[in-house]
Amino acid sequence: MNKKKIVNLICVIVLILVVIGIYFVIMNKTNNDFSVLDNLSSIENDKNDIIKNENGKFYTYENESGIYIVFKVWKTTYTTSIDIRNINLRNTSYKGQTLEIELDVNVEEGEEDSLRDWPLTDQKYVIMKVNKDIEKLYVNGIEYEKV
Repeated sequence: MNKKKIVNLICVIVLILVVIGIYFVIMNKTNNDFSVLDNLSSIENDKNDIIKNENGKFYTYENESGIYIVFKVWKTTYTTSIDIRNINLRNTSYKGQTLEIELDVNVEEGEEDSLRDWPLTDQKYVIMKVNKDIEKLYVNGIEYEKV
């Protein structure tokens, strides 16, 4: 009876480890397909400066693991501070060579500032694996131009 309990316990532990392993494999795959960066220093591309300096632009690039798009998400406020906390992918849909993306962008803003007459902006860069090369991109209803 004692050996049977030990064998059952070992089986349960192995099963739990397998489930945890599968979970991490799935989460790791998702993170590789959609990632949010503070800067583009990890990507060498001659179009990075355009994306950094202009809003509403995107580009595509290929590597050994597939085709990716790069674009910037920005938020502007007239409060005392702004911080994009995280960006989550809600939905994607393809219509020919057009990709429509819905994102949840969680922003933390500071207190109201009635004296502020210039905006504060925070931005993050999104890298996302896509199924095919695209020509048009819409993010939360905003059209992005391909560079």
